[in-house]
Amino acid sequence: MYRRILVPLEHSPADETIVAYVRILAKRLDALIDRFNECTRIRNEFNHCSYTVNERGDITHMQVLRLQERRGRLEPGQIRKLDDARLKKMVDTINELRLLNRDLWAILPELEQNVAGSRKRT
Repeated sequence: MYRRILVPLEHSPADETIVAYVRILAKRLDALIDRFNECTRIRNEFNHCSYTVNERGDITHMQVLRLQERRGRLEPGQIRKLDDARLKKMVDTINELRLLNRDLWAILPELEQNVAGSRKRT
């Protein structure tokens, strides 16, 4: 949908440089959206679950709160052990979200400039 805003439908040979820049910008935006979707998937996994604690208060398992239909019956979501690898995935995703936030804010001025420039040309 954003490509319609970023790429002029009609352009002259003089606009080729602009079109090439816009295509590069669109690829960068696609990559940011892919990163955002992956982080959102993992973030939702950790946010939309309940946690099981042992007698010492350590979190040992997580259960996804999404109900699943199996063989015509509703069943609670999958239970997963909360081990070091899973905790590392959580920390890595938090760090990726921090970097992604910075990258999204960094690209916004370019997007605004391109949209404003596109309006002037039409």
